[in-house]
Amino acid sequence: MAELDFSQEMIRDRMAITQSSLVHEALEDRHAFAALYQQWVKPVYRYLYSKVRDVHTAEDLTSQTFITVLQSLHTLRDPQRFPSWLFTIARNKAMDHFRKTRYDVPADDEWIWPKAQVESESNHAEPEDRILVRQELTRLTEPELELVRLQYVADLTFIEIARVLSRPESTVKKTLYRLLARVQRQLEQENGN
Repeated sequence: MAELDFSQEMIRDRMAITQSSLVHEALEDRHAFAALYQQWVKPVYRYLYSKVRDVHTAEDLTSQTFITVLQSLHTLRDPQRFPSWLFTIARNKAMDHFRKTRYDVPADDEWIWPKAQVESESNHAEPEDRILVRQELTRLTEPELELVRLQYVADLTFIEIARVLSRPESTVKKTLYRLLARVQRQLEQENGN
């Protein structure tokens, strides 16, 4: 198992080097920026949709995010930090949107099911399980939901989440693991286990 983790770490490192090269190229070449866009548009959209719960608003915020990225890419000091920089911009666009519109988005689980279905053995979540997860999501605070979104929707690493949230990596890990354990305990209690 440790060998598997090591190879996954090597793959992530290799991807970071490629990512870094692509970011450098994107400063000079619009085709490289298009490749960077194609690589990240879906994760950014899913993340924003999970926050705003409206297709058109998520599309608009995704567009605004990439316009800002295009205009500000030259300010990025460390290209290996591109993912956390990108999601910080996306997060700020969503916060700006909520400040302007001043409405709350109900917690919903639909944004997490595509990844959960891929990871499940049966590729099918029972309706009862979905209802329980939906109930548990409504109990999470916004900072807790943000951790879940960044980990499971945006698929960021712990260090990238830490950079987006301006927190130590160890705090992010500890908080997320405790949160998941708490949700699991609550689900087990509701199932009568």
